[in-house]
Amino acid sequence: MVSWTAISSGEHADAYWRPRQGFSFAAEQHVVEVLIEELTALIPHYACGFIKDEAGSYRFIAILGLGGERNLFVNLDNKWLCDYVPAALRAYPFALADKPGATAGEKILCIEAGHLTIESEATRIFDDDGNLDSEVAGLLDFLNKCDKGRTRSQGACAALKEAGVISPWELSINRGEDQEPQKVKDIYRIDESALNKLDGSVLADLQNSGALAMAYGQLFSMHQIRNFDKNLKFLAQQQQQSDSQSSVAGLFGEDEGSLNFDEF
Repeated sequence: MVSWTAISSGEHADAYWRPRQGFSFAAEQHVVEVLIEELTALIPHYACGFIKDEAGSYRFIAILGLGGERNLFVNLDNKWLCDYVPAALRAYPFALADKPGATAGEKILCIEAGHLTIESEATRIFDDDGNLDSEVAGLLDFLNKCDKGRTRSQGACAALKEAGVISPWELSINRGEDQEPQKVKDIYRIDESALNKLDGSVLADLQNSGALAMAYGQLFSMHQIRNFDKNLKFLAQQQQQSDSQSSVAGLFGEDEGSLNFDEF
């Protein structure tokens, strides 16, 4: 269970932190929220889509797993299996959270508590002058940029919803011979037919908000579903080398499963 701690100069003036070792923290994460700014980097590697949050709003996501035990982009050594890691995962063990009692949009910097340490060979959080260490300050700047991008991307999702071009995605993944395909529910895609029927003024509004780029990016990315088969085979081979048994059962969910999305 992830436990986040708000960082303060008073409480953590003499604290140190340890960086992540690989991507074990994301090994069971099936989707990750992604940004419009990442589209060109995402499309060559990930199938993207939409999920609904508890409020019924859509979130733009990259699909990382099929509802089974693990993220199919993290190998058994907790290394990432493609050249581009989504931005939302790169700043760990740091993250931003809403500041309690503050005005909407005001954020505080947090760290996953397990990465705090008193070991002096680790990295300081604050320097001797009470300012964030340069590495932490750089991560905070990156997180702030991601937060702005997330606001823009969520606005684009809202625009696509308003335009009526998001529809359920009947996603089915081949599991090999003598097995029924894996069906994944609770995921959505762009309805290309509905998109093509929009009038010019609506399309112009979607273009200005970045939503049109998101829509076409999602459609183009769907071909990357094929990467699941490649990653499944690689993980099965790695598992076979580990325990002398070839098993991919845990990589899939049940015959019909939902994708887990654990937001901060």
